[in-house]
Amino acid sequence: MWRTLNYSISLIACLAIMLPSEAQEGRVRGPRIGYNAAGHIYGLLDPDRHAYSVSVDYEVLQDLYPILEFGWQKVEISTDRFQYGSEGVIMLIGADKNMFKYTNPRDYDMGFAGIRYGMSFLWHSASDINISEAYLGDLIGGDIPTEKIVTSWLSAGGGLRVEV
Repeated sequence: MWRTLNYSISLIACLAIMLPSEAQEGRVRGPRIGYNAAGHIYGLLDPDRHAYSVSVDYEVLQDLYPILEFGWQKVEISTDRFQYGSEGVIMLIGADKNMFKYTNPRDYDMGFAGIRYGMSFLWHSASDINISEAYLGDLIGGDIPTEKIVTSWLSAGGGLRVEV
């Protein structure tokens, strides 16, 4: 898994260097590396969940940015009825279209709309399951062993990206 991540980032960096430049005069095209700070906000609102992701993009045409994103997520929920844990990685590939017009070649902030294809590899399990149910009966001390789940999806979205 990590070899694939390293290979993908290296491939994007090599392609970014080789692509011809059509950007605004004096403008650096990339590659740009981003970090999604929303994972820290999620962690403050729900301490049972942790999520982090980074992205790499490169302006191939003016205002068009192919992008790769990689992330990690961990969930640990403990209640009197069950213990649940999930951990895994996500990978997304897609493109963003900048909706802002640059007035300064050194301006890298953008409002964007984009589309992504995503894939995740997750492992999850549950233990100490205690359910009291009058119709189906009681389940005391049940377990669900660790299982691997592979999912994929297509998403569309938008947002703001600012230079720090």
